[in-house]
Amino acid sequence: MTIPWGLIVEGHGETDALPLLLRRLIPNDAFSNFVLHPPIRRPRSSLILPGDIENLVSILRRRIGRPGVILILLDTNGSLPCEDGPALFNRCKQAVSDIPISVVLANQEFECWFLGALESLRNIRGIREDVISFVNPESIRDAKGRLSNLMTGMRTYKPTVDQAALTAKFDIEVSRSRCPSLDKLIRDVNHLIQTEGEI
Repeated sequence: MTIPWGLIVEGHGETDALPLLLRRLIPNDAFSNFVLHPPIRRPRSSLILPGDIENLVSILRRRIGRPGVILILLDTNGSLPCEDGPALFNRCKQAVSDIPISVVLANQEFECWFLGALESLRNIRGIREDVISFVNPESIRDAKGRLSNLMTGMRTYKPTVDQAALTAKFDIEVSRSRCPSLDKLIRDVNHLIQTEGEI
């Protein structure tokens, strides 16, 4: 029996990057047990409005059925993940209580995870060969802009062009050691794998 995964993201780049990241995180011997549905994209400004995320997870629940799991990945963009994450999770569970749900807020931006493992991205998508990782990447605002500054020539970072390619190559374990929000995503994914759609 395969378990469908329903995904919700906010950025255009994450529609390709999140499934790719999950493919790297889910062990090969377990991957065949899961089906990753194409992510639904919705701006964070909309999702935080009363009733919006509840409606979206309800729609997704009907789409994927049961058993199944829902994973939501958003950026914080300056808000506190320790406050907004649990609040959004509680709203989701009030709307859908019969399948596992995970809400992960990338602290600042998804791209902060790249800043935590820059050595693994040297000479990829225009990243300079002398870049050094940031010790505390999740403290950096405008990680997209910072990546542009680290690129050669006139290149600039474009999520729809570069995010999936960098996701395929960055050192997850190194970045995880510096990015608590990536560590949470990995722990949540492992938990969803272990539940196999059962609650």
